[in-house]
Amino acid sequence: MPFADANRPAIGVSLLKAGLERAFAELEFLSQTYGRKRIDCVDNILDMRYVNTLFPKLRDSGLGVELFYEVKSNLRYEQLTTLYDGGLRGIQPGVESFSNEILRLMRKGCTGLQNIQLLRWCAELGIDAAYNILTGFPNESPSEYERMAELVPLMCHLQPPVVVSPIRLDRFSPFFTRSSEFGLTRVRPTVSYYYVYPLGRRELSRLAYYFDYDYEDGREPRSYVDNLRDEVNRKWWNVWFKQPLEARPRLDAYCDGRAVNITDTRAEAVAPSHRLEGLAAELYLRCDSAQSLSSLQREFGAVADAAEVLKALEGLIASKLMVEMDGQYLSLAVMRTRPASAQLGSDHVYANIQQAPAA
Repeated sequence: MPFADANRPAIGVSLLKAGLERAFAELEFLSQTYGRKRIDCVDNILDMRYVNTLFPKLRDSGLGVELFYEVKSNLRYEQLTTLYDGGLRGIQPGVESFSNEILRLMRKGCTGLQNIQLLRWCAELGIDAAYNILTGFPNESPSEYERMAELVPLMCHLQPPVVVSPIRLDRFSPFFTRSSEFGLTRVRPTVSYYYVYPLGRRELSRLAYYFDYDYEDGREPRSYVDNLRDEVNRKWWNVWFKQPLEARPRLDAYCDGRAVNITDTRAEAVAPSHRLEGLAAELYLRCDSAQSLSSLQREFGAVADAAEVLKALEGLIASKLMVEMDGQYLSLAVMRTRPASAQLGSDHVYANIQQAPAA
């Protein structure tokens, strides 16, 4: 059922089960009938079939709608650009964490670096990304939150999370139906229900949708999560929301022939500018998406030995321009211009990256 949100000039509509023609017709009708270009699609998740069907049709139609969708965070760059060209301007990606270990516990099917690369691409294209960091998963390692806290100063040029929040136990979720299997105990209606309904615990247990819980091992996640929350608050939210837009930190990359020029205004920048050339520039462009060390050493084996590739990567990490996570490497700068194949004069794999205008 479509709805109009009084707090935002948008219309909500569920398109998940609609066919291509019907989905397009509904968007066209809503936009023209209510004079709104911003439309929030309330499907639980974007139907990936729409990437190569609905969104190219929207692009070619000239309808000019601006869509919001909930999406998976493992989108490829070419998928995201297709969505953007078709009108995608806001997403709620299933980021939830930047820790590989915690993402595996969630069974998310993505990695921490994939989540970071999505935020980089959104910054490049101009897509608003509203996401959360969830905490308190059963059997998680407290040290993972220290690792994430160390990432915050490196990522402060990207959009911050909306909240850093404990997981919520909902009725019918796996954590609810198999709570003992996940090490959750004393599952009970959330305390706020007692202030709303004049009922006892037994009755509320049948009525409630949200539940409080304890951990079987007695852990208190707040004791090891607070440092991450403080880092996000001081070094991310504050620099984004408590100072002018133009004062937000930036880490921007511009291609100049075979070189890459980078400007860095982050508080912990090693230098305000960098010029990458040769192997360093090629590796930086290749790590626009996360790459393993072994694949990079194979790919660049004709121009550099394995030790040289590793040394170049370590130099980029030392300059705080790149991050490594579990043997995967990712460039951090937002690409404001991309290399064209003609510029590079090469059939190298990264030479086929589509040229994009500066944001």
